[in-house]
Amino acid sequence: MRTHIQRAGTLLGLLIALPAAQAGSVTAGSADVTVSGGVTGGYFRTTNIGVKDVDDYAVPDFLVELSTPSDGAVGVTAAFGHLGEPSIWEGGVPPNPPENNVDLQYGYLTVPAGSGITVDAGILATMIGYEVAPTYANANVLLGSVWYEQPVYYKGIRATWAGNGLNVFAEANDDPAVGGKSAVVGVNGSAGPVNYAVSYDNGFKSYSAGSKDILDIIVSGTLGGIDTALNLDYQKLDNQVSSLDDSAYGLALYATFPVAAMTTIPVRVEYISDGTSGLYEGVDSGYTFTVTPTYHYTENTFVRGELAYISASNDVFTKDDGSLTGTNTSFNVQAGVTF
Repeated sequence: MRTHIQRAGTLLGLLIALPAAQAGSVTAGSADVTVSGGVTGGYFRTTNIGVKDVDDYAVPDFLVELSTPSDGAVGVTAAFGHLGEPSIWEGGVPPNPPENNVDLQYGYLTVPAGSGITVDAGILATMIGYEVAPTYANANVLLGSVWYEQPVYYKGIRATWAGNGLNVFAEANDDPAVGGKSAVVGVNGSAGPVNYAVSYDNGFKSYSAGSKDILDIIVSGTLGGIDTALNLDYQKLDNQVSSLDDSAYGLALYATFPVAAMTTIPVRVEYISDGTSGLYEGVDSGYTFTVTPTYHYTENTFVRGELAYISASNDVFTKDDGSLTGTNTSFNVQAGVTF
């Protein structure tokens, strides 16, 4: 597992009491710098991760992003902080002592190249996948099983052309976390009320298997007042192991139901199938269900509870007595501030 949670005591009450943060900009020298980011903290409890200590107080997210405009000039984006990336696989409770690193998460220069083309170079955020690493920017607290097998941040260079309502990009990257280099191409835009994104990654090195190709498709929009999205991944190993499957797919459906002026209930349902390829932790086939009732005190502050369940055909989880099982259930409460 690639998750790292920072143990920091009970910050839940403190975060709830914080006033609304206001996004804004400051002037540094002659440049206008926009400051944004967020902080979350909460309580996480899970089952079947092989240890008896199955709960934790944690600060999964502490991120400050600084950016300067790139219109007609070179722009800069840099984000510092700690991202624990709590996933549904371990319920946000680390099985090993966590890393407490505060570091540069991503940072890049944006260079306008004319004719609607810009070039980003540095540590980039992937264009693949609907969910993102900072949990405060997602509708659910725990990151899903589909997200878990997607790239996150990596060194690279990306060229993007924007025009006619489309963004078309191509990039070359090198992910030091898994030691793999790949090339990615994609397009995103909208057709009426529907937003879409299609990406193809040729050679991403999997966390749980070998080098693979990823075809990622995202469709999102609002249906009857309900924010919905669909994320489909098809993955194929570059070097098939004899007698094993060489492909897998994951499907994630997201829906956020408004129930009151400041209250929503986001739901995520996933289906994953990897056969014998091992691309989704060796589940063979499985599904996840996550529900996250959320109350917003203000536009910038929230508190939410969450119940997450994952079931696999194969016994991929370990009980505290060492026996194996195919299910895992997690519960967490999280508060957050964005700015």
